[in-house]
Order: sequence, then structure tokens, then C-alpha cells
Amino acid sequence: MFAGVMSVGRKGWPMPRPTAASMAIPFAVFGQADAEGMAVSETAVLLERRRFVSAQNRDLELPRCCPKSGAWISFWGRIDNRADLARALGLVGVGDETTDAALVVAAWARFGRDLPAQLIGDFTLAVIDDARRQVFLARDPMGSRPLYYRYDNGVFAFASTAAALKFPGLPLTPDRDWIARSLWGGLSKHIERTAYVEFQKLPGGHTLFLEADGTPQVERWHHWRDDAPFATRRDSAHVDAYRAMLEESVNCRLTSDYPVGVETSGGIDSSIAVALAARTLGSGDRLRTFGFANFEDEPELILATSQAYRIEHNYLATGYAVCEAESARVLAAIGYPAEHGNADFHVPFYREATLHGVRTLISGFGGDEVVSNQGQHALIEMQRAGAYRQLLEMLKGNALMRTARLAKRILMPPRAQTHNSAYLADWRQRWPHCPLTNSVIDEHQVERDYFNSARFDGPYERVNDFILGHHLGPMDSTTRLENCTLAAAAWGIEYRWPLWDARLVQLYLSTPTIEKFGPRGIGRYLHRRAIDGIVPSKVAWRMTKWMGSPVGRHLDPRDLADWGRVLRDKMPSDVAAVIDPEKLDRLIGGLEGTPDYEYRALCRRTFTSLSSVSRWLE
Repeated sequence: MFAGVMSVGRKGWPMPRPTAASMAIPFAVFGQADAEGMAVSETAVLLERRRFVSAQNRDLELPRCCPKSGAWISFWGRIDNRADLARALGLVGVGDETTDAALVVAAWARFGRDLPAQLIGDFTLAVIDDARRQVFLARDPMGSRPLYYRYDNGVFAFASTAAALKFPGLPLTPDRDWIARSLWGGLSKHIERTAYVEFQKLPGGHTLFLEADGTPQVERWHHWRDDAPFATRRDSAHVDAYRAMLEESVNCRLTSDYPVGVETSGGIDSSIAVALAARTLGSGDRLRTFGFANFEDEPELILATSQAYRIEHNYLATGYAVCEAESARVLAAIGYPAEHGNADFHVPFYREATLHGVRTLISGFGGDEVVSNQGQHALIEMQRAGAYRQLLEMLKGNALMRTARLAKRILMPPRAQTHNSAYLADWRQRWPHCPLTNSVIDEHQVERDYFNSARFDGPYERVNDFILGHHLGPMDSTTRLENCTLAAAAWGIEYRWPLWDARLVQLYLSTPTIEKFGPRGIGRYLHRRAIDGIVPSKVAWRMTKWMGSPVGRHLDPRDLADWGRVLRDKMPSDVAAVIDPEKLDRLIGGLEGTPDYEYRALCRRTFTSLSSVSRWLE
């Protein structure tokens, strides 16, 4: 992790120049670093700290200096193409003693601002060239690790956490629009905007370049290719290629000198990560799994893969318990309230992992978004192409039913919709419970954007269009990566996301659509075939994500109502300015009696957001 600041104006520092002690304060929440260093000049300061995971990140010299340009370079991440990069640099005999950061410095000397395109892996990096008064920042294609920045009053600052951008003497303004949107429907998620008016995020797959007295130039360096050929026959070679890349995506993230943890829900995404980790690390003390068992079928499905590989250490949480101090810790790590619930929700995993020396946590998140998405748009693609034999095979039902459905589709061709109808129905049901004032809803166009979020897959007619237009376009998913990466880091845990591997994502985009959707309506077909025989069949070929009814008292309506009343009675003024007290009272009152699970879950989400925003503004 790192933080840097440079006075790029001609008038010098408009505030007290940051010191080693002041720069380090926001990073205290991340615990004791294994290595830490700072570069200081009259116009710039760069702090870097490192928690060791393997030999490839055991840098003792932080930050590193480029011998060619004299620039300071900080790197937070992991390089997965070490051998190829070394060859491109003309280096021989590169082993574990050569760290990823050392390779990055050598690559900077060779490639300069074209450096990011030479790297495969999860990373953020920063370069300060003090002599030329220049700053260069970059993030990997998926945005797996956050990078925030601000540029005001002649000062440019950047950091791995927004908490490190709060300087005495510079403005700090909570964004009213962000506050309103964060309190309803998760609408505050954005690839660039943050909770502070002055702070921005560098989007994944982008670089930023700044020269003295100039303006930041943000450019996209990574572009996805929509180059899948059309095919009417399946070819097992595509499954083999996908399986090989999936195995590489997991295995390259298992490099660690410490025990590795894998989050598991019992679904096909996390289960393959568990299985491949067990095949590489074995079933003993080097591997531990972590899962929640809040629904009836979760324990059986979660443990199915662990039993198949005789994994010894499995942690199942049957309740959700995060104390106020732990929530405050997550808030301090990010620098403002988490926008994705898993940052707080998975604290029990971080806590347990730390007890057992785990420093790496593998997550199956990302599959639903791309490589294991349902692929239902294949039906429209096949019909548009006139591939009726393939379409007939893909439709649900017996032979007679499929024939009837094909005839109906030919007579009444399906069209793209403005919204996903199921989502839209749910959104309409929830909207009356929005606690924001009518004036705030109008001022910030909350209703419009809330119902726009119900568009989901509705407007698309191709599998790749849905992925590129919805999941990889606005990249709301990046928010979860950013929030969870920082939250876990507060417990000394490094998150890794194999299903967001850019190589795997691109391979999926480049694979013919017919491979992605199977006979008789089998969704996620490419992924299922690739993991068949690696994870148990009852997981690989389970056709629903439904895990049964909820169990336990984790959403007790009386407890929720009491929590809502406490929050109502101590709202900070900035929160009270956007909340309608009568609407909030009606929401709390709806918990009387026996409200259904969906209503209780809605209340919990709303109260969680209200609590975290209130704590932040207090």
C-alpha cells in the first residue's frame, strides 16, 4: 500500500508539508507493516508499506528508485507473467529472490508510461518523478486494488485508501449526492466518484499522468475485445482452453508462504476455487475454507467439495456478528462508509483467518458477472442468426414443448426490453419504502437512477453485449473489490479474485456463444463443463442458486425495529437533512407483526447504510 503527495503549483505548499509521522497515521488501522519506507524532497513525499505474503513481495527497499530516471516507484500487487516480463527485459535467471516490484522498476525504465500493458496480474502502481515534477498512476484492468486521488490548491495527492487524502489545510466536503444515494439502493457505487467532493478514484484499466501546473490526464490503457466467432457446433477444445485458464487463474493466486483461505458459498464459483486450491496446496494446514451457513442447504453444499478433497479446516459461521469497533475499523480502512455490504459482512472470516495465520483469502466473486453468467442471451443470438436447430436444442422442456416454444419464438420474435421484468417488479415493490425526502429524491434524481438499475440484462440481445455493457462497462463490481480489499487488509489479509483474472475474462468473451448456454436451458454451461469431475456433480450441475429457506434469528424483526429507532433518534444533521422522518417511522413500523424475509432484509440493508453513514459523519 502507498500514499504520495506533490506540490505541483508554483507557489509551494498551501498547507503544512506532510511529514513521515502524519503520512503514516491513516495506515495504523492496517496494523504493523513488515516493511515501510518513505522518500522525501522539497516538493514531494511518497510513503510505502508492505505486508509480506511470499518471496515475490519481500521488498525491504520501499519505495524503489528507478536507476535510469531517478523516479520513485511504489507497487501494490502481484505479477503473474514474471517469466515473460523478464524475457522482454533481457533478464536471465530471474527467481523468487527478484521481487515483483523490482521487475516493475526495471520495466518502467524500459517501457515508461506503456508499462501497464506489459503486466499481467492484480496491481496499482505510482511513479513520482520529482526532478520533472511528474506523477504517473495505473490500475490493472479489473481494478482489484483501489487507488484514490485529489488535486486542489496546487497539491496532487494519491493513496491506496481515501483515509490518507485528508490533509489539514485542504478542504474536505462530504458529498450530499453521495449521502443520499448511499442510503437507498446502493446507488452511490461509481468507478470515479467517492463520498468526498474533493476525492476521485482512478478507474480500473486506466492511467493518470500529471505534469507541473497541468491537469490530470486520465486515459484507458486496457480494452476488452468482443471477438467471439459465431459457431453452430460445440467444440470441446473451448472447454479445455477455459479449464486450463481457470486453473492458472486460481493457481497463480495461491503463491504464499502462509496458510491460504478460500471463501465458499457452496456454489460453482467458490467451489472450484476450493477444489483447485486443495489440489495445489493439499488438504492440511496450508488451506482453510470459510463460509456462512444461514440457509438450509448451505452446509451440505459448502462441505461437499471439502469432503471430496478431505480438507481438514473448514469454518462455517452460523450467525453474523460484527461489533461496533470492527465496523469502525472497516470505516477507517476505506476512509468513508463501505458501499458494498460484504466489506463488513465478511469480517468474521477476516477475524478467524487472522487467528490461524492466513494472509491470503481467495474469493469466487466475479463468476456471475462474466465467466459463469447464465448466458441466456444465447437464445436471442441463435434466433437472430437463424440457427433454429441450435435454438431448439437450447430451449427448455421435452421435445414437444421445445418445438412449441420454438414456433412461438418464430411467430413472435423476442425483443430486447427496457428492464429486466423480474427486477422491475421487485424494485416497484421496494420503492415505497425509500426513506429519503421527496425533495432530495427530485434533486438527485434518485427515483430515475434507482429504476434504471433494474434494467440489468433487459436491453441486451447478445451475451457479450450484456457483459460488456452492464458488468464491464460501468464496472459497479469494482466497488466490492475496493471495499473488501481494504476491509480485509485491516486484518492483514490480502484478497485475491481468480474469476476476475483479465485473461480468463477475455477468453470467455472470445469464446463462441454456443459454448456458454447448454441444451434444455442449462445456463453457465462452459463453466459447468470445465469444472465437471473437479467439484462434486451435485454442485457442478445444480441448476439453481436457491440455498433453501433462511434459518436462525439473524433478521429478528424486533431487534431490527429497536436498531431503527436508535438510528432515528441520533442521526447527524447531514443525514437528517435527507431522511423523511415519517417515511422512516413507517419503515420501522412495518417490522411489527410478522414481516416476510424480503422486508426484513430491506430494513437491515437500509439501517446498515444509515448506521455507517451516521458514524462517518458524527
